[in-house]
Amino acid sequence: MRTIPVIDISAARRGSGGDRGVARAVSGACEEVGFFQVTGHDISAALVEDLFRATRRFFAMPTPVKATVAQPAPDQVRGWAPVGSESITFSLDEESPADLKEKFDIGPEVGLGEGWADGTPEHAPNRWPALPGFREVWVRAYRAFAETNLALTRAAAQGLGVSPEAMAARFDREISMLRALYYPSQPEPPLPGQLRAGVHSDYGAFTLSVAEPRPGALQVLDSGGEWVDVPVIPGAVVVMVGDLWTEWTDHRWPATLHRVVNPRRDVAWDSDRLAVAFYAHPNAEEPVDVLPELAGDASGWPDAPTAAEHLREKYLRQTSVGSPHDPSRR
Repeated sequence: MRTIPVIDISAARRGSGGDRGVARAVSGACEEVGFFQVTGHDISAALVEDLFRATRRFFAMPTPVKATVAQPAPDQVRGWAPVGSESITFSLDEESPADLKEKFDIGPEVGLGEGWADGTPEHAPNRWPALPGFREVWVRAYRAFAETNLALTRAAAQGLGVSPEAMAARFDREISMLRALYYPSQPEPPLPGQLRAGVHSDYGAFTLSVAEPRPGALQVLDSGGEWVDVPVIPGAVVVMVGDLWTEWTDHRWPATLHRVVNPRRDVAWDSDRLAVAFYAHPNAEEPVDVLPELAGDASGWPDAPTAAEHLREKYLRQTSVGSPHDPSRR
């Protein structure tokens, strides 16, 4: 079993590439392990506390109230979705029962008149509940996670021998998302094979997450095929490699397979859990293909999908089978 690396990225938070030691540590963890935790980031403990407090207030609201900000369509990942709305393992073309989680998503707050925000699903407006202070803390959190992702992206690029600023520029009109994942208690036993979140890899570049230290938590699959519990380290942020880095590096960096398991019924069936994840996605038009600096003599994929197309296809797959959006249920 591997020990999950913990990397202090404070030296990489400013400038174009940051400290070379951070770059080596980040790129090494991405290539050899696929996941790690970071300290020295932009996401303060006070902000996480405020974010969790506001978000628990939202999930405690009656279902009809939460439904007023429900996700409008499978490819418009904004707002609330109930338990059973996703079966995330379908994104790997594998069947499983629906995930035992609720969620709430936002994207970037795009200003009026910005021409690149063209009304596509990836630029859909955020849906805000009528809770005092909720929007403000979520916007602050989005910015802090986005800044941390940029520091990691620059460090990762430097470790690969790619221009850190050119890599960061791929995110200057990002379609990233900040998501709350609420895993309710389980008074009824789950179905066979049903988890809080089924086995999957994430669809973007890096995923950054924080969570409450409660039973029924995140596990990652290491290179030896063993499931590893991810500990909640106070002040640290979990980082996982997503599909885009795998493609950009020509599969040098494997996307992290992970899942969220159920709490043990004999000791913690009544334990709920809250996590927040930032899914870093670049500008919508960025190709999902090997980075030119790493391609060598390879010609690339002539019909490579864009980041927006890749994201849309994955979300349609995971939310359209057995969900409220499934056409067969209409």
